[in-house]
Amino acid sequence: PSFFKPINVFGTFPHMHTYGRKIWVDQTRAGVTTDLVRVDNYDFNLQQFIPSTSTIQASDTLTTHCVYDTTAAPGPVQSGEGTADEMCFVFVMAYPDIGVPACIFD
Repeated sequence: PSFFKPINVFGTFPHMHTYGRKIWVDQTRAGVTTDLVRVDNYDFNLQQFIPSTSTIQASDTLTTHCVYDTTAAPGPVQSGEGTADEMCFVFVMAYPDIGVPACIFD
């Protein structure tokens, strides 16, 4: 699906697990990149909703970045839903409803 009207972001919820250290979303519009959201000292135990007043245009590109520290891991860290696994998501709360239940990946 695509959208043609601006989307008004009222909040974000960055999410990683216990090895996550930093998470941010770049928003690029007309060659200019800014942070949609940025958490430089991510703590799994202090996850929070972050209010926002951003707008996403149809031509914008959003890129999510995550930084991990696995030096204390007992072995390879898998991607997955368990707390001992890792993941990298930023949930974006916005209006109006554009009929997309989750994510758009290109």
